[in-house]
Amino acid sequence: MQVRVQHLFTNYEVDVYIFQAVNTSGVLSGVTIVKAKMDGYLVIALSNTGELFSWGAITDRNGTTTVIGDGTTVYHEVPQQLSSTLFDNKTLLDFDVTQYNTMVLTSDGSVYSIGDGTFYLTGTANDTFQPIYSMNTNLASILLNNETVTQVHQGLLTSMVITNTGRVLIWGSNQDGALGIGNNNYSVVIQTPQSLTSCGGKTNFKLGCSGDVSFIGSIDNCTANDVPNSNTTTPTPTPTATSIVTSTTITPAIVPINASNAAVAIYGFGANYRGQLGDGTTISRATPTLILTNEKFSSITQGHEFTLGITTQGELYAWGRGDEGQLGDNSTVYHSQLTPRLVELSSVLSAGTLVKCVAGIDTVLCLSNNSVIVGWGNNSNGQISDGTTNQRAIPVLSNLTNVGVNVNISDIDMAVASSLLLTSNGMLFTCGSAHLGVLGQNEGAGMFYI
Repeated sequence: MQVRVQHLFTNYEVDVYIFQAVNTSGVLSGVTIVKAKMDGYLVIALSNTGELFSWGAITDRNGTTTVIGDGTTVYHEVPQQLSSTLFDNKTLLDFDVTQYNTMVLTSDGSVYSIGDGTFYLTGTANDTFQPIYSMNTNLASILLNNETVTQVHQGLLTSMVITNTGRVLIWGSNQDGALGIGNNNYSVVIQTPQSLTSCGGKTNFKLGCSGDVSFIGSIDNCTANDVPNSNTTTPTPTPTATSIVTSTTITPAIVPINASNAAVAIYGFGANYRGQLGDGTTISRATPTLILTNEKFSSITQGHEFTLGITTQGELYAWGRGDEGQLGDNSTVYHSQLTPRLVELSSVLSAGTLVKCVAGIDTVLCLSNNSVIVGWGNNSNGQISDGTTNQRAIPVLSNLTNVGVNVNISDIDMAVASSLLLTSNGMLFTCGSAHLGVLGQNEGAGMFYI
């Protein structure tokens, strides 16, 4: 039996080992959340009436400053509503968050950012920390007539947006080839957004992006030679720097491939020290490289130096670094999986179909269409929600007791060592590390579980 006990300390961070409800006694009372994103130690949530809420904090790269974008420099253990005036009273459409930065997109295509100014990721004219949301003025000067931003992606090293014309704009650091510009010169930092085009087509989508790795899918006007095949033994010659294709949105979780007659090509670029690109090598790629696989991935997610991909058939593959069980291959011995390897899920998802997979640093959570969650990997903070802190090298069921019976789970997400789920009726639940208040459960008020 689980007992809630009050202690006498304040700001005492206590991990939570199974999903618990986010605090709804304050600004979330009566609110229906339709979209939520967790990364680093920050959560952002959007309501069905267009209100934006946030808690936890993002930090600068020294970890000395904590903000949620409202102008304060403290972290918050309970949800806070962000004033619409921060976004000039515009309707909010999309957002993305990392440990150090956040981007928000409004209905008129404006992009607002907060966070660490290193690599000019906030889009301002200087590289200082930005504690309050401000408009990215650099973008306005780059956009063409009748062109507007429709999607945003925030990485640890780069910022990217895609416009209504399919054009991609990218800026930030080129560490490990993160910009895909044809070299991996660490000293290159691009302050002004530069335009990147597709591989001859106009409909492309981002499969997954992390701190220094990106996966790109293209489904328009790609030739047959662009399609991965099992007979290829060496990497296909990579496109030029102007052939980068990407699209960034946090919903839907799975990007459907609807063009039945279009070829599908999956490209990756960036760091590859542990085989996280899945191309059979440990060579980092400074330009998009065709990933050598028969599988057609509809969704790709990344942790630290490892990658997972869901295919259009609902199967899950893992590749890259494996030392905490994060590859789901029943091994915690340090090793690198250089090509995609099937993860066996049938024993835990026998009655459902896999629809989403997310990753923390070295932990994985997956969601099925019948609202079952399974997890594996590092569980030292209880982020798998199995009621323990035991490391898991194969998938195990998450404990959803507190979520309720016959409740539909519509989305999941993970941060460094914390997890989040969203139900179809707009309720949020979190577990794992409570650092900087990311769980939104007011743990610092003096409660923990035994």
